[in-house]
Amino acid sequence: MEFKKWFIKESRVYGYKDIFGFEQEFFPVKRRDTEKPINTFDTENMIESLAKAQIGQLLPEVKYVNEIHWGKGTGSIRVWTGTKGGLMIERLGVDLLGHPRWITKRRFQINQSGIGGFEATITEEILDEVQKVHESAVDSPKNDFDGCEHLALKLGSTLKRTMSEQLYYIGIRKLTNENYIIRFQVRAMGVQAPQQKRIEENHTQVYYDKKAGTIKITNYNIESPLSQHKWEVRPSQIEWYFFPTQNEEEIAQAVANYSHWF
Repeated sequence: MEFKKWFIKESRVYGYKDIFGFEQEFFPVKRRDTEKPINTFDTENMIESLAKAQIGQLLPEVKYVNEIHWGKGTGSIRVWTGTKGGLMIERLGVDLLGHPRWITKRRFQINQSGIGGFEATITEEILDEVQKVHESAVDSPKNDFDGCEHLALKLGSTLKRTMSEQLYYIGIRKLTNENYIIRFQVRAMGVQAPQQKRIEENHTQVYYDKKAGTIKITNYNIESPLSQHKWEVRPSQIEWYFFPTQNEEEIAQAVANYSHWF
């Protein structure tokens, strides 16, 4: 049985949280008097394990403690992890302006609490995904992409179903034929301390750059000081690039996996 299927099945009994974000249902962790201290997931151990694997003819190269590459130049692949357990699989391409771009292919959320000891098994799952990316055709930029609106609608529909329960869907604002904002509002924020800011809205922006032939997706908050409504745009929390030849589902699933853990 594949590890993620086994793990999801076990979670129904023991209350583990989904480590990759594949499962749509979530189960509270059951507290037991005899519960042992949490075993934290060892990211460096996972990277070390990944560094032992060759993907096709591509040799692994550890760049940093949280980042590993396979191959060099166009078509090469990298895996890296962020500070909150986000794991990215990206592929190197070149846009129409000649700039190298790491194109997002997959995004997973690793639950770093309570799954220590599963590093080797999770590594196998990641390698399976890297192998799929390697075997797929290399994506490319386009200067005649006319599907930005359809992509925004697809992404909006997906986020509406998968977004964190803290947010609810407002709608999609069309700025131009190449620029759309998917808007969510935050539910009741509760009591907040002075000097804190209130999140007015969360925006996912889909922008097609015709000159570069790329799609850029960002996510950021609109915030105001308490008792005021200034609607200040905060720095983007993500800035991911995609190529128009990528499957819409692949793009939507990557962004949805991030947004679910908002």
